[in-house]
Amino acid sequence: MLAVAVIGVAGLVLRVLGARGDLWVDEIWNLALLEPLTSIDQIFWRINHDNNHFLNSIYLYLVGADATPLLQRGLSIALGVGAVFAAAAAARGRWAAVVTSRLFAISYPMVHYGSEARGYAGLVLFSLLAVLFLERRLDGKGSGIAFAAVVLLGFLSHLIMVETVAVLVAWTAWLIWRRTGSFERVNVDLGQIFAPAFLAVLPLAACMLIGKLLFGFRIGGALPFWRNDPLSVWRAGLDRRLALHRCRLRARLRQCRHMARPAGQPLCHRDRRTAHRHGNGTIAQCRIPALLPRPRNIDAAVGGGAAWARFRRGWQVPSVRGGHDSGNPRRHDDASDAILRIWAGVLRSDGRQNDA
Repeated sequence: MLAVAVIGVAGLVLRVLGARGDLWVDEIWNLALLEPLTSIDQIFWRINHDNNHFLNSIYLYLVGADATPLLQRGLSIALGVGAVFAAAAAARGRWAAVVTSRLFAISYPMVHYGSEARGYAGLVLFSLLAVLFLERRLDGKGSGIAFAAVVLLGFLSHLIMVETVAVLVAWTAWLIWRRTGSFERVNVDLGQIFAPAFLAVLPLAACMLIGKLLFGFRIGGALPFWRNDPLSVWRAGLDRRLALHRCRLRARLRQCRHMARPAGQPLCHRDRRTAHRHGNGTIAQCRIPALLPRPRNIDAAVGGGAAWARFRRGWQVPSVRGGHDSGNPRRHDDASDAILRIWAGVLRSDGRQNDA
């Protein structure tokens, strides 16, 4: 169908555009897990980590850590586009296929899964294909080997495929019972349908079991938050928030000190009327405080609304491009520290007021 093909091309474009950036934490983590391996078979029994998505790890192992991010995400892009066409095939009716493929092509989760070097795009694709092959199997037209291969590929993409299989087993049991009304028939048919898939996944499970006995199994991101004092957790979050504001504000002030932008540009502008006071140097007037919101308790923090008005007007920070103050960085540091102290006091006052 032409409409589905156009939608698939649009989905491909979106995934390629989303895959152009640098690798993020979990993608780098996967490469770090692959770094000590000496052979490709160790992916199945040596890593033993829930961040190890087998198909994606095999692909990354083959292309290497020095490949471009777009190439490293190539498998996910292909599987993500395949999921668009699989969704159209799973729909019933022409318009249902168009709408379903469009949802899978442009929805954010699907584009995200299809543009990162992870196993989620394959999980979505092979889950859809498992439903298709299972329906054909129930109608007596499909092959048990094809269904088993799809289930195995789903497990190789992500171990969460076990949840999909559990749902498919329950769904199949309900359909068989509704047709026959016999629990004995349900057990027999379930065994015939899912036995090939179970045998296909068994070697993978054996590799993981051997690896767990030899090296253990690790789950990333499981942090014992319940052991921490809630107050200490809140204080740690406040400290990180203050540190983030300090870094951002210090970076903006540094930009104001070392740059004198033409009039009309944000943050700083050149004050030519006062340039003669410092020889060839210029004055970069900082407007950073004008960008900051007014806290609720600013009166207690900096001494009233008038002080906040002066705070928002900013300071004239001499540029380092020349003049009498170009060799006196301490004046700039004093101004920066004053701003940081005021703003840190405002944030801490906000935190104490929220806590109360």
